[in-house]
Amino acid sequence: MARWAAGRWIVTGGVIGLLAGAFAYDLFFPSMFAWGLFAPPQSATLPIVLNVSFAAVALPLGVLILLMMALADRLDPARGRAAAGEGSEPVLYDRIFRKEWGWISGSVLFAGLVVLATAQGEYLGIAGGIPSFLAHVTAPLGYKFQTVGGLSDHTAWRAALIVGLVPGALIAARLARVSATAAVAPMWSEVIGTSTAKRVAVTTGAGFLLSFGAMVGGGCTSGAFVAGWPTLSVGNFAMGMTFFMTAMATAFLVYGRKRARFHEIRAARNISLADD
Repeated sequence: MARWAAGRWIVTGGVIGLLAGAFAYDLFFPSMFAWGLFAPPQSATLPIVLNVSFAAVALPLGVLILLMMALADRLDPARGRAAAGEGSEPVLYDRIFRKEWGWISGSVLFAGLVVLATAQGEYLGIAGGIPSFLAHVTAPLGYKFQTVGGLSDHTAWRAALIVGLVPGALIAARLARVSATAAVAPMWSEVIGTSTAKRVAVTTGAGFLLSFGAMVGGGCTSGAFVAGWPTLSVGNFAMGMTFFMTAMATAFLVYGRKRARFHEIRAARNISLADD
């Protein structure tokens, strides 16, 4: 949503793809279940596997992740440009709300949501919220989602989570001062082209695959990764690593042949990885 100014139809296509993926998963769920594509849920955690206390694993791992994030922020290309006299050091406001993806503000807010959900015995996840939202919307029309079951407080708060994403993203974009100036990433534009129809087709297809894949996998980056890692679940760690490896492989396949062009664009527009 923060990229709304860069292309309303592009964002709309992505949202339609997400919803269509959830619908497709619901339609094919009985067949996939009959084919044995789903394994029984796993409850193994690192403390159980290592036969140690939860704190013995959670505390060192938490410190390690914080150090990694601090190092990534320290190595931010924007800092290098500032040191070379090509820009100014970001002020505190920009460091917290840098673009719409500031890791300080984002991690603190999302961690708070995870704690609130866990305290109520719930599991926070966007992938689980999409079918709940669709189930509440389609129930008055007579359509019953097979993967959601009966509507209740459990599904209502998940549906509300999806509804809140829209105003939340717009507010974040306003705070980040990018809502009116956001542009399509230069390299993405180079690969996809300037055709609006092609861009919408790509984002719609990507949204569909993302949503459908998250449903089949049993979670997305918010649920299985961010909210799942604090439980020290072995399955969630494996899924998180799969996310990273798949993302890197996809980026290589999409951008690999245009590597030279990528460097040309960076040099011509004086941009860095922090800008694109």
